[in-house]
Amino acid sequence: MDIPEGYEDIESYDVQHLPIVAAFCDKIEICAIVDKALDCNMEASCGKIVKGLILNTLSGRDPLYRVEEYFSHQDVELLVGKGTESSAFSDDNIGRVLDRIFSYGTSKLFSEISLEAVKKFNIGTTQIHHDTTSVSVWGAYENSKYDGSPFEITLGHSKDKRPDLAQFVVSLLTAEKDLPLETRIYSGNEDDKTISAGILKRISAYMADYGIDSQGFIYTGDCSMVTEENLVYMGGIENPKVKFISRMPATFSVVNTLIAEAVTKGNWVGIGKLSEEEKIQSAFYRSYEREISVGQNRFRAIVIHSDYYDKRKKKSIDKKILKDLESAKATVKKLTATSYHYKKDAEIAAQKVHLPKYHKLNITVEEKTIYKKGRPKNGIKEIADTLYILSCSIYPDEKMIKNLKDQAGCFVLITNVNKDKYPASKILAMYKEQHGIEKNFGFLKDPLIVNDLFLKKPERIEALGFILVISLLVWRLIERCLRSHIKEKNIKITGWDKKPTDRPTTFMMTTKFCSVHTLKKGNIRWLSRKISGVQRQYLDALGLSEKIFYKVL
Repeated sequence: MDIPEGYEDIESYDVQHLPIVAAFCDKIEICAIVDKALDCNMEASCGKIVKGLILNTLSGRDPLYRVEEYFSHQDVELLVGKGTESSAFSDDNIGRVLDRIFSYGTSKLFSEISLEAVKKFNIGTTQIHHDTTSVSVWGAYENSKYDGSPFEITLGHSKDKRPDLAQFVVSLLTAEKDLPLETRIYSGNEDDKTISAGILKRISAYMADYGIDSQGFIYTGDCSMVTEENLVYMGGIENPKVKFISRMPATFSVVNTLIAEAVTKGNWVGIGKLSEEEKIQSAFYRSYEREISVGQNRFRAIVIHSDYYDKRKKKSIDKKILKDLESAKATVKKLTATSYHYKKDAEIAAQKVHLPKYHKLNITVEEKTIYKKGRPKNGIKEIADTLYILSCSIYPDEKMIKNLKDQAGCFVLITNVNKDKYPASKILAMYKEQHGIEKNFGFLKDPLIVNDLFLKKPERIEALGFILVISLLVWRLIERCLRSHIKEKNIKITGWDKKPTDRPTTFMMTTKFCSVHTLKKGNIRWLSRKISGVQRQYLDALGLSEKIFYKVL
């Protein structure tokens, strides 16, 4: 069918949620910060190329060699900025920008952008979280830290459970659970303890850039940070140098002692459920606390018990009980197979039995009469001997099994923060927010991009990591704005299946704008249909106008 007369020069674009992403990039001035930092002598703006890569990342992520093709189907001026064309995203231009980012310093440039985000969105920086993850890659990588590479892609402890693949390690520092503040890439064989020690050494100076002194924030990390050396550095309750919260690893013998003590005493303090969402399987928590000494310092040790067991823990408990039962059966079989000529010997043997841990043995001594062979005289059997045997029955030790289950549901938190201001319930809540940073790692593991032939150089992998984490920052800022507006106004907006929600996500937002389509003729743009009521709810929550869909900045 031919295009009707007068409509030949009308262009159409499925802009969907991308103008919202572009608006948030502009709010934290990504283009201006990148252009000022990189100072590239290129026809295309480095800042706009970075912004375009973020838009591409948050719309499905194309391999870098197809980014130019991707933008050939987009309204580039509307999304990236006036005067920008799809040719700006050529392989050469993207490669030059990634190389320049690496030369400038990925951590330095990211810190400058995240600092602007903290200021613009008034992000709280009193709770800082840190964690690491491994990213597996395929193919051969000939690189070494000794030949000038920033990190080594090599075999190491794989958190992806792929020990056969080479990898590198990503470290992420976040505020407000999941808003990234700093990222670094390490060699694939770098261990978490070494990374954590390095973070601790520089975190106070790093937070000073955000106007926060060493006593103004609490650092939460995984158990790899809890070593005797790091505990000395961070200080105890009386002399905290770096305030922290972490899980105490089982390599400290005091952990099992504390858990056994808490379960035995039973002096638990109820905390309740922490989940913000109403879930049937939300755990109920309780705590037991006392101080412990590590070296010259005193710390708060908080034993936390959860009544929810995941499949792995339940399987482990069942396995221990079954193994104990099999051991008890073997003991019983051995006991009942032996006869004794004297009752005292049988009683002594019963006392020497190695009792099972989670079962009880009910052992009784029974008399066994042995009669002589042959026909009884006068109908009376003649006794040849009297032996004594042990009769045993097995039944579960309910108390010990309950203790086992209670101990399996326990872990120990260690901290040096003030007890009056931060009771056990608050310490637990702050520690559980660590899952926010763990959610971010799935976002950063995209093998399609990382393993493209274009990115066989570690320098460019590090620069791409910068793009991914900046994209993650924008993604999380959008979600934060949605939820902050809802909380402030005490309202709900339309979520999944047209049901109201007070916990919208950025992904949920993207699905609401799938139908947004713009038309363009010359320099004039307009929406193919009006913004819907649901779309208006999201725009209002984000503080944006519908003009972002047709007005070029």
